[in-house]
Amino acid sequence: MNNFLVIDFGASFIKTAIVNEDKLENVKNYPCPKITAENVSEIFKNIYSSLTNTVDGIFICTQMHGFFALDENNKPLTEYINWQDARAGEKIDGASTFSLIDQKFGTSFRKKTGMKLKLGLPILNLIHMARMGELKGDIKAVSIPEFLVLKNCDNQTNLSHETLVAGMGYWNIYEDKSYTEILNFYKEIAGGDIIFNKSVKEIKPAGYINKVPVYVGVGDHQCALLGAGLEEKNQLSINLGTGSQVSLIDEPKTSGMFEQRPFFNGKMLSTITHIPSGRVLNQFVKDEKDWATIHQLTIADLQNAEGNIDLAIFEGAYNYKGAKVENVNSSKEYFANLLKSYINQYIGIIEKLETMPSEIILSGGIARKLKIIKEYIEQKTNLKIKIVLEGEETFLGLRKLGREAKK
Repeated sequence: MNNFLVIDFGASFIKTAIVNEDKLENVKNYPCPKITAENVSEIFKNIYSSLTNTVDGIFICTQMHGFFALDENNKPLTEYINWQDARAGEKIDGASTFSLIDQKFGTSFRKKTGMKLKLGLPILNLIHMARMGELKGDIKAVSIPEFLVLKNCDNQTNLSHETLVAGMGYWNIYEDKSYTEILNFYKEIAGGDIIFNKSVKEIKPAGYINKVPVYVGVGDHQCALLGAGLEEKNQLSINLGTGSQVSLIDEPKTSGMFEQRPFFNGKMLSTITHIPSGRVLNQFVKDEKDWATIHQLTIADLQNAEGNIDLAIFEGAYNYKGAKVENVNSSKEYFANLLKSYINQYIGIIEKLETMPSEIILSGGIARKLKIIKEYIEQKTNLKIKIVLEGEETFLGLRKLGREAKK
């Protein structure tokens, strides 16, 4: 029986566990409110140092769109820059980097990368730093797993999984090759290239620690979906956590309301991200008493709720139109309107689907805490819904990848 060390590098915590065919053990959380080159490498060493004699492989997932820029000697040129970094929206000589790239590439960016152009994408931040004179010549852009392999592993293979490479914004996911035009735009400004590993679809070793393989890191979004049970084209995943996404396995499509990103086993994922969820609800729900009121709501309360609250209050959110938190109160009627507005986001997306799914997979902490969400969507759509009761979807996804890699 194989034992795997699985690691999830999140926004504020690093979670680890030992998994095998039957169990998930030794689950630990390491607080890491700010990721730096020093602390992320130190935590990684502390995690594996006592375990490499007892595990058969190390599998890692991480938040997408984050990176370190390194020089030719793998020395960090920047701090860790994550998906929340909006520096490309700042103006230089009267124009933001975002607006420059939007004007130059427009809709072709979506047709190459699968993603809509938005602040926080690594390629935007890299070009912005080049415009600022902070990056010059050849540089490497690496995700957290790639950085850890560079600093800790022997026999490095220079491979990276496409789920992370695609999130950088310089990979053509439809032709499995570099997005040459945007890389050349960076080169015009910086006078050098962005160097990155070979992109692979398979889960292969990226390097070794004491002869134990450290496999290529993968995107946490795709990993969580795999762990939640998304495997077939007729399934729809709705994840309700701090952030929220709606996803399904799909054919390659270069337009439409969904973005696309690589999944596993050569499959393509269509997804809507940045749907207002837990982070937003906390702006309207102020304390435990308010949450208690929400937990007491019934289907009848939602049916009778007539108000609509625009939850897209953060720039970059799905359907953002500049809404603000207004007229908040603690009445039962107010929270019925709030919860109904929250659920209707997903019913609205379901109603726009070209083909109705045979099953909806509902995952994330909010789905588990507020079972009324499942009941209301079932009533409104007549679709079968399954709630993922286990709360460690990324670990379950990494276990599935481990099994596949060890076949």
